[in-house]
Amino acid sequence: MSTLLKGYVMKILNPSTVIISLGRLNGVKKHMKFVIYEEGEMIIDPKTKAQIERLELVKGEIEVVHVQEKVSIAESYSIEERTAYSPLATMFPYSTKEEVKIKKHLTREKIEEASPSPLKVGDLVRQIE
Repeated sequence: MSTLLKGYVMKILNPSTVIISLGRLNGVKKHMKFVIYEEGEMIIDPKTKAQIERLELVKGEIEVVHVQEKVSIAESYSIEERTAYSPLATMFPYSTKEEVKIKKHLTREKIEEASPSPLKVGDLVRQIE
């Protein structure tokens, strides 16, 4: 298994497009996907008190649209769930529906949620498998 690439946001071109610090020399190819994040608190094992790893506060996912030697341009994307209807709906009325996951509360206590700050130059990026 190869090592996943890690870099950072070098410049914000517009609200959905960034320049990242990874390029052709790092093995970046068009259509590669990355997550933009900042490091949150250190997660501590409650039993052993050992430091496990830092929480990743995800700001978004991006896909590379242009690769240069040392940098790449990437744009944000999202995947939407939609209902697909048959093109022959008048003759064979049916549709396919995708399952929607609903979050259930695990506790009734008020919890302060960890949330990332707004996107900024220097935010970390990590390749998505």
